[in-house]
Amino acid sequence: MHLALVRHGRAGSKARWIFSSPYLRCAQTVAPLSEKLQLPVMAENALAPGDAADARDLLDRLCRGSRWRAVVLCTHREVLVGMLPALADGLGLSLPREPPGAKGSAWVFDVRRDRSATVRYVAAAP
Repeated sequence: MHLALVRHGRAGSKARWIFSSPYLRCAQTVAPLSEKLQLPVMAENALAPGDAADARDLLDRLCRGSRWRAVVLCTHREVLVGMLPALADGLGLSLPREPPGAKGSAWVFDVRRDRSATVRYVAAAP
């Protein structure tokens, strides 16, 4: 499974689902990908700023026996920094002490059936 954790881009113009914080800037960040893949954006309250435990629970549900080969989650910096360490630890991966997370960037996790995984940071396009 491929899992991309995306930090929303700047607020402004615009295998099944793309999950997004219900905040407009997150939905707009994934809108071009949604349109290209002809997949709906599903607003998910767990990705909104608030309790990072809700976001980690969502990650756990998606990763446990997921039927999707690829999932995109678009969220906010404060949620992202709560999700990244928990996901990396659960997969036996290490991240920098202060992982980057610029607007429009993403962390992409590739998880194999045997639960081995790799992670890479994708910087935002200039």
